[in-house]
Amino acid sequence: MMDYYSSCQAPDFTFRLTQITQQVMGHEKNLQAFDEIVRKAVEDTFPGSLTGWNVYGMKEATEKAKIRLTLYRENLEKRVRIIFSTYIMIVKQQRAFRSRAWSIGGALYTKLCGTTLVGKLETSASR
Repeated sequence: MMDYYSSCQAPDFTFRLTQITQQVMGHEKNLQAFDEIVRKAVEDTFPGSLTGWNVYGMKEATEKAKIRLTLYRENLEKRVRIIFSTYIMIVKQQRAFRSRAWSIGGALYTKLCGTTLVGKLETSASR
């Protein structure tokens, strides 16, 4: 029976893509790049004959897709960490700047007091 199927052509690309998508499905299906990752895994796998696809090709394509999905998820987690840490650094720098510049005696505070109505009233009232 295997010899008979080895003389048959492998399934077409869309059928192979559907098979691997069904095997890999899970919560990864919600990833934005899921279809592209599975498509590349199927494209990189040599289909051979119908027997070759059923015995070797499906296993190889499924493993490639799972590895690529794992790497993609890890890369997303790294991006989130980098963005979050960058945001925290920016907030800390803004707070430090505000505390230095706007505190009493800070550079912006003294410049603002000299040019605002409150600053002028204080200087004219002290005379």
